[in-house]
Amino acid sequence: MALLSTAISASARAEEELAPIAEWPIVSEELGDRAAVRLSVPMGEDLETWTVQAREERFRGMGQIVDGPAAAKLLRQKLGRACAQPTDAEPVTLDVGEHTASYVRIDCPQLWSGEGTLVIFSVAWVELGDLQTKQVVFKRMPSEAEAGMAMAFVKQSAAKVVWPPDS
Repeated sequence: MALLSTAISASARAEEELAPIAEWPIVSEELGDRAAVRLSVPMGEDLETWTVQAREERFRGMGQIVDGPAAAKLLRQKLGRACAQPTDAEPVTLDVGEHTASYVRIDCPQLWSGEGTLVIFSVAWVELGDLQTKQVVFKRMPSEAEAGMAMAFVKQSAAKVVWPPDS
């Protein structure tokens, strides 16, 4: 019983201390000819031991092939192959900055691999011919406050990408 109480207390402390995503350190940032990826995690976490991550991705020219609703559908299909019983809703439309995006939340209470829970808040839209996505991924069920924080992040405009010149 004491172990359960300690785990609950640690979880509550972690939730209370979770800073806004804009304050999380960027732990990985990659810019290639066709893709830009920025990954942030809360203070004290890293790429190997994260429990929550925020991700921004931009795919150069992909907006001419895949739009926001199609990207949301692809994410649902991909997670559906990894998740024993995903629960999600149809993508809905929302505004991200000046753009119309497709939003979906996917809850995966149990991965086939046995690794546990994943909850993904994801938006996708086309901007200047590029496919832009933002996600917040939890390796546990988020609290209402954390879900609100994730929604606030995915609804903000994405970081600007300056592509390298074509070779």
